[in-house]
Amino acid sequence: MCSMPYVKILILSPPRSGSSLLTRLIASSSYRYNLVDNDNNAFGAHEFNKQGYFEDVFFTLLNDQLIRLYYGMEYSFLFPPSLKQFLQVTTLRKDKYPNGFSYDVDENTVFIPTDFEKHIKSYTGTTWDVWGITRMINGEKWERCYSKHGIATKDRIIEAMRRVADSVEKAEYNLVLKDPRLSLVMPLYQFSNIKIIWIQRNPDDVRKSMQRHYGPRMFTTKCIPGTPYVSNHFNHKVGPMDFQTYYKRYHQITRYCLKDIEHLVVRFEELIKLQHINKLEDFIGAKIDKTIIDPLSITHSPEP
Repeated sequence: MCSMPYVKILILSPPRSGSSLLTRLIASSSYRYNLVDNDNNAFGAHEFNKQGYFEDVFFTLLNDQLIRLYYGMEYSFLFPPSLKQFLQVTTLRKDKYPNGFSYDVDENTVFIPTDFEKHIKSYTGTTWDVWGITRMINGEKWERCYSKHGIATKDRIIEAMRRVADSVEKAEYNLVLKDPRLSLVMPLYQFSNIKIIWIQRNPDDVRKSMQRHYGPRMFTTKCIPGTPYVSNHFNHKVGPMDFQTYYKRYHQITRYCLKDIEHLVVRFEELIKLQHINKLEDFIGAKIDKTIIDPLSITHSPEP
């Protein structure tokens, strides 16, 4: 008697689209959302995601580095490449980093405006360091975080990418992985036997939520004084890009990623009303805990 195959699901979306709630729902049906079965390997909760991000720390850090390595240092999930650039990254150009690629968070790379802590709200829109950059200075939690995870150089990054793809393929459990960086790097992993959920949300709500999370200068031309950057969230030195361009790039790249892969499109606005929830359950092959969704708390919370 043959056992049912394990299901591997990747969730694609721009940031602030409801992917954390979707992953939490799927995880309620016994899906694992970490590469290692340990909650210490996942980002915790705070005021923007009160139940947690349901993101594997190593996986997101690796995806950060893959974006830098394949597209260039100026790119990140907050400053995505165009579809044309995306289609050109199946192999590394030999001239991209002639002296080799190496990047880490240290005294040579951390950028903190001199008056950041004094005027933190004008930078981030909050009264605390939601950007996380003060946790990257000497001796703090995220200093040299890429070296600590063994992914600071080109060879280690590519090795880790292949290792992750292999572990996902061979995992003997149902797995769901989400990360807003995934749309930009998924083809590099060459995953096989996966299913994709594309969660979509009203674009204007995405824009507003991103500006609350990553700073009020996002999607404007108002740069941090004396710099060409509009945000420095988690040390991603983000240049100006209007939201229409940002959203279009994510949409085009995500649509390309869906080619020839079994997928389901989920609307956030329908999800929080428990509409079409049976389609989600059919897709993942399991029942979810619907009591997770509290429409009143979601409606009145500043961030879902």
